[in-house]
Order: sequence, then structure tokens, then C-alpha cells
Amino acid sequence: MVSMDKTYELLKNASNEELQPIVEYILKASISEQLSKTENYKKYSPNHTRYVDEIFHELRLFGGNTLVNLKRGEGPRYKELVQDVAKRFGVKKVTSYDLEELELALAQAVLLKAYKKGSAQDKQSIEEALLDAGMNEGMFSSFINGTGWAGLASAAVFNTVMLQATSLLASSVSMRMMGYAAASFIGQRATLSFLGPIGLVAGAAYTANGVAGPGFRVTTPCVLHITWLRQKKKYTAMHEKAEEVFVND
Repeated sequence: MVSMDKTYELLKNASNEELQPIVEYILKASISEQLSKTENYKKYSPNHTRYVDEIFHELRLFGGNTLVNLKRGEGPRYKELVQDVAKRFGVKKVTSYDLEELELALAQAVLLKAYKKGSAQDKQSIEEALLDAGMNEGMFSSFINGTGWAGLASAAVFNTVMLQATSLLASSVSMRMMGYAAASFIGQRATLSFLGPIGLVAGAAYTANGVAGPGFRVTTPCVLHITWLRQKKKYTAMHEKAEEVFVND
């Protein structure tokens, strides 16, 4: 059931501002999108919180085969959609991850591709942004080598670093596709100047191996944006809990 889907619940609790990029990505698929034709969209737009069901349904449809969607009446599960995007960016054994692990593996894969393709200045900017968020030498070495980051830092530091990493991804794609940064950064050195290589890597995937279809053009930026939303929620919850402990002490 959709009501039990963690991503659906995440979007249900998102603000209009947080939902705005997802809606824009969907509407950009002008020929195939159906969101703008729904009754709730026509009635409540731009109050996106009033038609989250329609947004989530439409996103899943973009992740599935048209004929299969017609047969089952809906798109694939959200995790299957993420698996498809992750495979296209070279993530291996996508079925072995839980959803959040898979999202973070995807984030690392895209960032690493952008880092390797970037100029020396791009590399320095990405490194500084991650260091600002608390990444240590061990984590950065793992990043460069393409190995996992989990377990190399405390839960709080790891979450902060992943929030920064996913912020870079969400903003680079929105900057490339819509002209504005969809997510905020941590620290003073993270700027928009180095988002180009990340956006180019994401954009290149649209046309690689002949997969330049409207579905992938919607699901990729939406998945990266939702990955950031999930890390933002986790970061906020962790800090609110820490503040409660501090106040009670």
C-alpha cells in the first residue's frame, strides 16, 4: 500500500518548497506527464502539499514500462525506481541494499564520477565542501577509492557529511535543469561554482547507452532530490533529539 511507503510518508511531510523541484521535473516532461491534468493539481497548485498522492503516483509511473503500468494500474515500487537509476550510474548489486543505503551508494557514485571528471579547481571545491561537513581523511580516502563511507565516522558526523553530499547533488541537478539551487549547504566554502561537473555527470547519464527517455529524465533528478530530503529529515531529527537531551540535562 502507498500509505505504508516510507518515501510517500516523507513527501507527505515535506513543505511546498521542498516539493517544488519534484513537481517541476515532472512538468518538464510536457508530452507524457499527467500531473497537471489531475483535478487536485488544477484546484490547488502551487500548494503542492495538497496533491502529494498524485505527485508520488506520477513519479512511479515515470519509473515503469508504459504497458506494464497499464496492466497493474500503477508504476513500480519506489525502491525499484531507485534501483534502476543506481544501476545506470554503475552501482553494483542494487538489490542487496535497503532503500537508504542504496540512495547513499547512488550519491557516492555520482559524486565520485563528477570528482574524477572535474578540473583541479573542481576537485578542490568538492573536497572543501565535504571537509566543511566533517569528512575526515579516512572518509575522503574511501570516497576517492570508491569504497563505502559507513563506519568511518560517528553517526552524527556521517549523517552531516551525507547531508552535504546529497545537497550538492540535488542543487547541481536543479541548477542545470531549472537555474536554481534546490538545497542549502553546510559551511562557508560550499558554493555554486563547482556544481557544473556534478550536473554534467548527471546529464550525461540521460544520453549514455541510448537511454535518453522522458522517464529517466524525470526519475534521476527526483531520486537525487528525495535522497537529499531523506538525509535532511534524518539530520533535523538527530539534532532535535540532541537539543532535547541538552535541555533535559
